[in-house]
Amino acid sequence: MGLAKNMSLERRSVKQKLLIAFSLMSIIPLLSMAYFVTNYIFREMEREMLQVSIIVIFSLWVSWMGYLLARTIVLPLVDMANEVKKIAGGRYDANITLRREDELGDIANGVNEMVAKIRMQEEKRGSKDVIDRLTGLYTFSHMEECMGEELKRAQYFQRPCSLIILNIDDCKKYSNTHGPEMAEKALKSVANLLSGIVPPVGTLARTSSDEFGMLLPERNKREALETAEDIRKRVEQMDISGTRITVSLGVGENPIDGSDVKEVVFSAKRYLDKAKKSGKNRVNGE
Repeated sequence: MGLAKNMSLERRSVKQKLLIAFSLMSIIPLLSMAYFVTNYIFREMEREMLQVSIIVIFSLWVSWMGYLLARTIVLPLVDMANEVKKIAGGRYDANITLRREDELGDIANGVNEMVAKIRMQEEKRGSKDVIDRLTGLYTFSHMEECMGEELKRAQYFQRPCSLIILNIDDCKKYSNTHGPEMAEKALKSVANLLSGIVPPVGTLARTSSDEFGMLLPERNKREALETAEDIRKRVEQMDISGTRITVSLGVGENPIDGSDVKEVVFSAKRYLDKAKKSGKNRVNGE
């Protein structure tokens, strides 16, 4: 009973199934060897045609059963590997449809459960993301939270706090001309440049698809305008795989341009619009 239970194909073990599959397929060369020995080496031992037929039929049956058993393991593994690649690439909508009562089924169920948990966490986070995936900078929502705290501190201690809003000129046109990959490269290049300029106490964020924000505590509008002009010049001099871009910038300060986050952001964007309408590749703060 114990041996029969261990050799049962219903057992939840891929290892057992593989052993049985290869054992069955290994019988074929043994049977072939036995046939040649009995018919060519020991010719005096005549065998009936019926016996030969039985050996051939049995060999074919064993080969076919071994193939089917191995196939039920190899093909699901290949399909599972393809789905896992999608999941590893960030495709959390992928799902492994494998209903089996063995280790492969356990792996598939486990991966599906992990993906479901990741998907739920992503949905819960939603707009609460802190880091922008393309540039690695903070998101606008996170910068707004930081800005709220900085403005409270600035007002309490009666210190300045400025905001620079930077927009890439004609970004859509640049993308259409040079392709989306080059546009992404340009965004990353600007992000890297800004990361080297923002002070340790400042906050840098990607505020929209082609726009960035730099929060500058302890800097008044004059100082922020100087920083903005330095950024404008550096971006203008950048070489992005043989192409060039320009940026327009708006600068707002607390309390001159507003006492809360919305007011300061609105003022900085209003100055940015003026820079755009004045011919782009400009800085405006008044």
